[in-house]
Amino acid sequence: MARFEEAALLLDRAHEDLLALRNMLDMKEFSDSVFGFHAQQAVEKAAKAWLIIRDIDVGRTHDLRLLLLKLGGAGLIVSVDWQDLADLNDFAVQYRYGAPPDDAPLSRLGLLGRGERFVHDAESAIHVDVSKP
Repeated sequence: MARFEEAALLLDRAHEDLLALRNMLDMKEFSDSVFGFHAQQAVEKAAKAWLIIRDIDVGRTHDLRLLLLKLGGAGLIVSVDWQDLADLNDFAVQYRYGAPPDDAPLSRLGLLGRGERFVHDAESAIHVDVSKP
């Protein structure tokens, strides 16, 4: 599969996770662990798409910290510091199969907005890169 097609597929999947998040804003219906998992997945897929289109090896990882470091190391995250999204790592595995934290509930609207902006930034960067000769 060509890089652009692979990146586009990952972005489509990221949008599916964002749609799920939009429909999981009710804390009574969906747990933070489920919401956090889909937030983590949206960011992971967008980060991988962003790296793939730049021909940067993503390896077989789900670690947002590593993916975001790769983006930053390549100078690809310039407008906003997205490093705090790496805190979603625990939702990929630990909270998905174990007990979620007893901390305050997630700020779902805030997290949805940040996820949407990250996916949008990835899409914008990819479309710019694709249009270059």
